[in-house]
Amino acid sequence: MRITHQQKIQCVADRIRYLNSKGILIRVYHGSTNSTRTLRFRQDEIVDISDLNCVLQIDTLNRTAVVEPNVPMDKLVAETMKYGLVPAVVPEFPGITIGGAIAGGSGESSSFRYGLVQNQALECEVVLGSGEIVQSSPTKNPDLFVGLGATCGSIGILTAIELALVPATKFVRLKYIPVSSFDEAMECINKSAAEQVDFIDSIFFAKNRGVVMLGYRTDVKSKPVRRFSRAWDEWFYLHAQKMFYQGGGIETIPLVDYLFRYDRGAFWMGKHAFSRFRIPFNRLTRFILNPLLKTRIMYRGIQESNTRQEYFIQDASVPEERLLELLEYIDSKYKIYPLWLLPITPNIFSTTNIMTNISTKGSFIINVGVWSSLKLSYEDFASANIRFEEEVVQLGGCKAPYGHVYGEENLFWKNHNQELYEKVRKKYHAIDIFPSLYEKIRVRERYVPTVKKGFFRALRLRWRLPLS
Repeated sequence: MRITHQQKIQCVADRIRYLNSKGILIRVYHGSTNSTRTLRFRQDEIVDISDLNCVLQIDTLNRTAVVEPNVPMDKLVAETMKYGLVPAVVPEFPGITIGGAIAGGSGESSSFRYGLVQNQALECEVVLGSGEIVQSSPTKNPDLFVGLGATCGSIGILTAIELALVPATKFVRLKYIPVSSFDEAMECINKSAAEQVDFIDSIFFAKNRGVVMLGYRTDVKSKPVRRFSRAWDEWFYLHAQKMFYQGGGIETIPLVDYLFRYDRGAFWMGKHAFSRFRIPFNRLTRFILNPLLKTRIMYRGIQESNTRQEYFIQDASVPEERLLELLEYIDSKYKIYPLWLLPITPNIFSTTNIMTNISTKGSFIINVGVWSSLKLSYEDFASANIRFEEEVVQLGGCKAPYGHVYGEENLFWKNHNQELYEKVRKKYHAIDIFPSLYEKIRVRERYVPTVKKGFFRALRLRWRLPLS
């Protein structure tokens, strides 16, 4: 017999009450993850919400969907597209869940217009630390509603989301514009955002070599048509680099291929797997190894192999007017390329947003993805991360919470609204029930890599996050 949503959330509430009675600090278990944090769970401390994975309702008249939090993006997109609709903001990896996207502060190339995934939520169902089941929205428990975004489940357990949708088109017409400086890229982004464009992001392959990509929703299948989801297709970032050297161009991409264009190769991080195992990096080897180089498998590999501390994985958002300083800092201190630039509307950042107090004199907050291998001792690796965190704070920005934090707590909270966060935690019975945001993402130990054994474990057909 199929268990209903109400039965599922009642089980969640009962489990919370039981753990409370034992004085156990609760961890939420999803079964899978798109976090780069190395996660380990004990059976006796978890609330398991892995079966909250259904699309409950799609309302075509009001263009909304009601979704359980463990629904992955590819499943959500497939369901909504049956009705000619799609979420306004779709994170680039198909395994990211809607709940994870809200809790982790996810955005994508439509964020310059719509904000983050959390900003598409109309109403949320939450189980509090007391076991009470409540609704939150801009009018019902509005402080709780604001507090759910980018706080990693540290205020309550999200069990259902009513999500705004927009009309889906069959294709995205993508325009590649080569740029030779960071300033030129921002000029192009600001000019294009004022026009009828639907998607904007940018990749820099070196300080003087970048491409701004502008996407336009369309149902017209204009040639050339390009795809990125099949084993023989090129990885998107490699194709974008080729378009830079060709002087730009315009292509038509099927909508789903566009939305998940960075899945194969995990942007460019998949390239490091080739050097790790001393495999030539070319079109043939990428074709042969394609099943292993999608993000679901790669995230499993990170979790099972404990190799996270071999890679510098940082996402930081800063005011547009401080972007050049951050990019120059990355270039001088780390020499990491490619870099991903994502403009986000500043309307979502205010003193009422727990995630951050970022403000800008420009048109956008800019998120910068800085991802690469970093062959350093653990002490030097931790120091490199702390220096980056200090620089981001000094520039009036903050980091995305999906990754690691190495700095001390006073540094972490400098551009976050700690006072409001703690107030909401107290009001909704989260203190001493759920770990705080900082406690969840702060690194306090060195991970011992188990590369070969770990990656073989990651290939299991029925893989779940380890439980002890």
